Amino acid sequence: MAESISAAINVAPIPHISPDAATSGVASKKPTPRIADFTKVTQVRRIVAAAVVLLMSYHFVGSSWRDVFQYHPLMMTVACVGFLPEIMHLSNNFRRCRSMVERQQTVGLHLQTAIAMKVLSLIGFVAIEISKIQRKKKHFTTWHGLIGLICIIVLALQVVIGIVYHYRLFPTKRFPGIFSLLRKVHQWLGITLVALAAVSMYLGLQTHFAEKAVVEPWARMFFALATTAVVIFAYVRE
Repeated sequence: MAESISAAINVAPIPHISPDAATSGVASKKPTPRIADFTKVTQVRRIVAAAVVLLMSYHFVGSSWRDVFQYHPLMMTVACVGFLPEIMHLSNNFRRCRSMVERQQTVGLHLQTAIAMKVLSLIGFVAIEISKIQRKKKHFTTWHGLIGLICIIVLALQVVIGIVYHYRLFPTKRFPGIFSLLRKVHQWLGITLVALAAVSMYLGLQTHFAEKAVVEPWARMFFALATTAVVIFAYVRE
């Protein structure tokens, strides 16, 4: 998967060739669709993701907005099911860019979406920590909590590396090839984050809170599989 993302960034634009042009050697002048013209596959995936977010939010919202704990599953659900697939979708769009303008637009959207996801994840992380402090409970005593902590660390590393790479903060003369390395590290961190987030979401749906919020085991399994499926679908099919 990392190689696919790397290729998406490095592959040169390929002109559209019509069937007639294939025999004559003349490239078609058919205009390239704009980045905003999303495919039907993407639209379906977004509808499914939105439905999953709404259903999970319905089950997770408490009786009072003052309950800080509820903002943990809510924010993490929106971040992982709503924004993470968009990040994967935009990563795939790199290979479809036919001009520098489209490439810059895609990079900008990727950056904005990634920031939104990280902010939501941070809010969710702070919410659970505040809830632990209020209830005088120990921190990071379960695999769900430990993997969630690793996810936050990976997110922080991605932010730092992304900023350094995007704004070219390293002197290239002293460190030739450093940005190529940073790009690969950024990609691998993204893949690691997807895997860890999927495991964390699954474990989170097996907690006592989730068992009370979603009583039926099949429903919890559905939510766990759906959160992973929309991310994989966004990368593989879009």
